[in-house]
Amino acid sequence: MQITIIQNSENQPRKILNAILALATGILAILWPESIYFILGGYLIALGLVFSAFRFSMALGAFAVVMGIFIIIFPNFIPFAFAFFLLMFGLAMVFSGGFTIVGVVALITAAVVLTNPDIIAYVAAAFLMFYGVFNVMLMLQKR
Repeated sequence: MQITIIQNSENQPRKILNAILALATGILAILWPESIYFILGGYLIALGLVFSAFRFSMALGAFAVVMGIFIIIFPNFIPFAFAFFLLMFGLAMVFSGGFTIVGVVALITAAVVLTNPDIIAYVAAAFLMFYGVFNVMLMLQKR
């Protein structure tokens, strides 16, 4: 299986949706940490649909949807499922050569989640806020 990540100026709506989705999910995770499995599951499903709709990475989009459904069905496995998603996401970003900083932060976040699974809501919120702000900064920088 090959993961292809296309980065060009035609993906501006995808980047805007991605940034809004990440920021909104980060804020929701901070406000309601006890509902983290619905919040993260919904985020991963929505992210997978955005990836698939804009043909960003079909394999990563399908993987995000599967992980989102898994988190909603099995809420006890949130830290492991989200860390596994972050691991795959980080590796895809690092090896694609596009978002190396985000990929490294995703890998570090996966390690933190696995070592401290009790703080998944706050670590996930911090990562999503970073990811959303990073996307907004990249969009503003390219203008």
